[in-house]
Amino acid sequence: MGYELAHVIHAFFSHANIVLPRNLDRFLRTFLVTPETHRIHHSDQYEENRRNYGEMFTLWDHLLGTSQAQPKSGHEAMHIGLTGYSGAKMWNPILLLIWPLYENAVRPDIHEPAIQSPIVNLGAQPISTHPGTPPAA
Repeated sequence: MGYELAHVIHAFFSHANIVLPRNLDRFLRTFLVTPETHRIHHSDQYEENRRNYGEMFTLWDHLLGTSQAQPKSGHEAMHIGLTGYSGAKMWNPILLLIWPLYENAVRPDIHEPAIQSPIVNLGAQPISTHPGTPPAA
């Protein structure tokens, strides 16, 4: 039960739209999924949303080569969601159930832009905007 409680609390933390101070985020992301590392997993860019699968710990992403430190466009400009998978069709429960099996049945004809998430700043700049931070690979 202790792990489950920690997992739920961490899920809220990793999905929060916050920016931790740079040094704290750098330290935590060596072993824990932080909001900035997990946000990349929700990117509308295919090559980015196939990264940072970790639920709580970053160990598996580091070992399996699926870790990505920064989004290509930086956190401030990054869009979240799946491009083309928004609108009224995505609220239909039947289509949501068959989506993994029949992707084309759900995909709308018009590609709507992905949602851009607001980020709450806790007194630190996003890591990608700090001077000296190398651009994302």
